[in-house]
Amino acid sequence: MIDPQILQKVHDLELHVRRLMRGLRTGDVHSKIKGIGFEFNQIREYQQGDDVRFIDWKGSARSGKMLVKECFEEQKRTIVIMIDGSSTEFYGSQEHLKFSIMAQAAGALALAGTWHKDRVSIVVVTDETELVLPAKTGKRAVYAMIEKLFATNPSGKQPSLSPIFKSLVERFKRDALVFILSDFLNTQWEDEIKKVSRRFELVAIRCLDRNEKSLSLFGPLTMVDMNRSEPLMLSSRQMKQFHFDFAQRLSKQKKTLERYGVACLDIESTQDFIEDMIMFLKTRLRRR
Repeated sequence: MIDPQILQKVHDLELHVRRLMRGLRTGDVHSKIKGIGFEFNQIREYQQGDDVRFIDWKGSARSGKMLVKECFEEQKRTIVIMIDGSSTEFYGSQEHLKFSIMAQAAGALALAGTWHKDRVSIVVVTDETELVLPAKTGKRAVYAMIEKLFATNPSGKQPSLSPIFKSLVERFKRDALVFILSDFLNTQWEDEIKKVSRRFELVAIRCLDRNEKSLSLFGPLTMVDMNRSEPLMLSSRQMKQFHFDFAQRLSKQKKTLERYGVACLDIESTQDFIEDMIMFLKTRLRRR
């Protein structure tokens, strides 16, 4: 039995996405294969083996040559949403934990994918376990996937993207559009994302808490390492240096991702991030 609060969350999310996606037509994604489709490409001379149903009889009569109509064939693609379920994602100084924000973002992406009749898969990865929701199409199937995602509370110990990249390579084909949702706090991923970006079209959605990015906190302050459960005492000077170093790291990360052709979108609980994310997805799905 699904928690009624979860059902309400999914329903509210669907209404939000539906409003943003209204007016977006299917058929925006095309393959390089020519055939029966939704968008006219060209009229050309008949070639042996062409389907006679697509002969342009009027054009043929005018030109004295046998002509056929050729269209782009609509092609479904797989949208893969990989979510980091490690311990640092279960932090939140505001109303929601980072994992909760990423679950909302993943749900919005999945629902948007159904508008294009694409296959959608959601995978939550930690250093210990995986929650794999296999690629499916249709609103009902995706709705059920989001319900399971919202009801899940995985928590790996170490923030590492290595299991995500490993699972991605093992499970999915090269033509997938892959969204990786994480805080990217682990720094040992540059070599791995370089390799994976050659196989897939990647989008990094970086979720951070406001207190991780701003100087709203001042020392002396006692903090707890979520991986080791050890208290840390930081002075005002150390806090200032931490925020400076962290800002530098975020900037460097974005440049690294851009160098490998990976788009990066930042989200947090205090922003209405879904609209920006849906607009970004629309652009990606229109690519041929």
